Amino acid sequence: MDELPSSCSYLALGAARIREIKAIVDKLDNCEHGGRAFQNLPRHMQRRTVSANPKRLPHYLRDRHMREGGANVKTTKRPKKKYRHRPNNLLAEYNRRQSEYLWLETHVWHAKRFHMTRKWGYALSETPTMKGYRSTLRAATKTCTVQDVSYLCCIELEGTRASLLAGLAPITQSLDLVKLKSPEVLQGKRWMSLVLFMKDKKPYGALGSVDILWHPKPGNHQDVEETENSKLWLWVHPSAHIQVVNLLIETYNLKKKLDEADDVIQPKDQEKILLEESKGGDSPMEIEEIKGEPITESKDTEVPAGISNSDTPVHKINGKKDKIKGNCHSTKKNVNESKIAKKNVPFVRTPKYNSPNSSVKMTLLKDTINRFCVTGPKSYSVLNASLYPADLTLSKKDNLKDQSWWHKYYHDEDQQMIYKHQLETWKSFSSCTPPPHTVLPMTIRDPRITLPHKKLPLKTSDPDTNVQVEPSGWPVESPIFDNRLRDEVTLTKEEDSIINKKRSKMLVPGERATEDPDEAKLPILLMSRPPTHSAGHGAGWDLLIPAGWAMSVWMSLIFCGGVAVGLKESLNLVMEALTPLPPFLMPDTPSGEIYSTEEGQERQEEYFKRPPSARHNFIKLGVQYPFSAPWRRLISNWKEGTGDFFVLRDIALLNKLAGICGDASNRIKARNIGKKRKAIAVSQTVPYKSAKIDPYLETITECKVTEEESGLDTFSATAVEDVVGTLRKIDTRCLVMVRLQLEGKGTLEPCAMICLPQLEDLKDRLKPEKNMDQSNNLHEPQHTDTRAEQRVQLREEHKKIGSKLQRLRKKARAKVSEEHDITNVADTSLAKKISEALEKTEVENREIIAKFSSYQKTMEDLWLMPREDPLQCCSRKIMGYITQGTFCLTLGVSGGVGWVALEPLMQLLLMHEKFYSETSEINELQNSCRKGKSRSSHSVLVRCPSTSHYQWAGLTIVVQPE
Repeated sequence: MDELPSSCSYLALGAARIREIKAIVDKLDNCEHGGRAFQNLPRHMQRRTVSANPKRLPHYLRDRHMREGGANVKTTKRPKKKYRHRPNNLLAEYNRRQSEYLWLETHVWHAKRFHMTRKWGYALSETPTMKGYRSTLRAATKTCTVQDVSYLCCIELEGTRASLLAGLAPITQSLDLVKLKSPEVLQGKRWMSLVLFMKDKKPYGALGSVDILWHPKPGNHQDVEETENSKLWLWVHPSAHIQVVNLLIETYNLKKKLDEADDVIQPKDQEKILLEESKGGDSPMEIEEIKGEPITESKDTEVPAGISNSDTPVHKINGKKDKIKGNCHSTKKNVNESKIAKKNVPFVRTPKYNSPNSSVKMTLLKDTINRFCVTGPKSYSVLNASLYPADLTLSKKDNLKDQSWWHKYYHDEDQQMIYKHQLETWKSFSSCTPPPHTVLPMTIRDPRITLPHKKLPLKTSDPDTNVQVEPSGWPVESPIFDNRLRDEVTLTKEEDSIINKKRSKMLVPGERATEDPDEAKLPILLMSRPPTHSAGHGAGWDLLIPAGWAMSVWMSLIFCGGVAVGLKESLNLVMEALTPLPPFLMPDTPSGEIYSTEEGQERQEEYFKRPPSARHNFIKLGVQYPFSAPWRRLISNWKEGTGDFFVLRDIALLNKLAGICGDASNRIKARNIGKKRKAIAVSQTVPYKSAKIDPYLETITECKVTEEESGLDTFSATAVEDVVGTLRKIDTRCLVMVRLQLEGKGTLEPCAMICLPQLEDLKDRLKPEKNMDQSNNLHEPQHTDTRAEQRVQLREEHKKIGSKLQRLRKKARAKVSEEHDITNVADTSLAKKISEALEKTEVENREIIAKFSSYQKTMEDLWLMPREDPLQCCSRKIMGYITQGTFCLTLGVSGGVGWVALEPLMQLLLMHEKFYSETSEINELQNSCRKGKSRSSHSVLVRCPSTSHYQWAGLTIVVQPE
């Protein structure tokens, strides 16, 4: 230690070693013992890169590889079929494949990672190939999920507020109309959902739920007069889009406008142009981009300003190439404009409808605005990390001529103050939750420039749920409401190649570049969704984006922690988390009836694909409708009428029903404590909590507690009779949505029958020798298969007919062959004579052939119960059906969602109240709740179509969030 110096100059030490370090680096880079450029790559990249295509080396190794002789490498491998069959023009092929089913802007990304399905005129993502049910459910409850719902169709209505509201009054519920007239909704600060009905048919004739958003008045004015012109957006599911459009046309007496149709390039014409250009010999990888205005057909063609003759591209006029003198350099085509050729962009291409006096105008903005659904507790963190607000501080000296749209829109100081207020509001949501159904506009930077270099871990901060911001505290003006500005945002988007070049020139890869004053800006609209459960789950944001920018924003959301989900995951969340149902899952809508029929046909085809020995005999099981639920017949069976029905949507009545259908442990606890505490005020409202159900899966419901001083049962029979009396005053030909939780082992299946138990069944459950999980003690007696002999006779008859037809055809062939050998006619071929003879045989035996060909349909009918048989043919009456059922991960047991008729539901309530009043020993009921599992106070019997066992399940009323 004494020999070491007391101090050291690191600069002098480093300078002395610089030469040594350089020599070592040069030796490693220029290794002479077989060290080639491609050997610096990972092992899995060396062989394929150099042998197939040397140009696929990274840029920092490509020059050195060329110096080492890499340019002389010739490809000996035959190109793959994928590249040999590649289309000549990728953009024309991209549009051609959308002739039947339209693609979303994120289709290519989803097609590589998802199973795709074709529904409602779109090619949609169904489920991920690498993720499962559990991972997406975990993301929905703990982090954030992202779904592209751009298939939702937007309809714009324009007119005076009085005329618009007058048209919506007869097709909406009165309570929804009151909410629609609230000041915050009319000013565009809140959006809402409501159900549309056929005109003057409420509560029947439902078409589906729609989202409504009023456009804010320019200038941030609070009051809007009834006679002033207003606009609103209606967001409709594509399964109900045609019905809603026809309803609005009938309501407002609209007619289609055809004034601008002749001056607009239609999508088919755009596709023809691309196909013609592809015949010109364009390389698949070198797609041209036409910048500036197209040159019209004239003798004196002028070159647009700012483009020299040497940079002028080659244009086609009347199918011929018009070459301009000078050096014609090939440029790329505008890929962005080519990809939206199938969309209704620009605005002049959108279908428009006008009323006779032009008081109301309707524009179909379908496929012009993209929409993303971001759901989860960390949705704000994902949006905040992926969307960077733009700096719109502009100088007054800026010349507005030939400036971008944001220079013109935000040049006014008032608009800049509005924008700053919106940014402050967005930042405040990091520490508190936004009000429900909030609308917040923003203008962000180009998401491609701020895109992270790789996926980043999600950094989150939990907001304070107790603090909320006033919904009227910020303006909601946005350029996204202007059709002209939306078109300019879409059509002036820079190419991805230009953005990628800028990103490649960054000094530090992945670093966020400073904002350029000429950088593109993107207006968006954020719409908050309230939580659907008491723990705050189900909340999120809906993101509205102009056309052409969906993929840019989507990649930013995925790289910042969003988990992509498809249609199957969204349906699973409906069952798990009880999110609002789409129109195609509502049984009283036309789209719901079509969807149910298609699902039933798929199940029936799967059933008859199995051999007879592997099929369930539904006749012996007593299952009349194993594939789809007969809602009309169910309603007509319980209530005489035409069979028409509707879904009960009255929130007040549903809350009363949900309050009664509580948990048995709460009922027992209330009865035991009732004598010891003071009387609670009549009709006091308390939140309903379940003992074992996960709190974030609870439906937000309230139950009415009535307790008298004498210490009677909290849920008295009088309260139940009052609720039932209120329900009987309305039209009871309706369905009620319920959630079922299986109390024992097993699983629930779609089309399982929800049956009404008998009073003896409820008393039998209290016997101490019966275990709670032993729910298979109830069996449906085996029914007699009256069609077994008919199937045997039909099968034998079918074989005989087949043998007879075979003999007739053989005889006809032999006769023609014999005549042909005798006559030896050379002008007519033998095959033609044989076909003519067979056709003659078929004509003569037309009835036999028709019976032979109808064998499959007749046999399938004989495997099912006759439709003429009564629906209530089993030992327990059917009160409803399950539409979605599987093992529920969040509950840990099998669960499902279904619908029951209101009439048997009222009988169930009265039966349970009678049962509880007759039960003398409360301890017996307490002992029945064994093993830490709580039983619902209102249990029903459930039987799957594939079994004869009845199982007990707890029933809970579902109240859809407002």
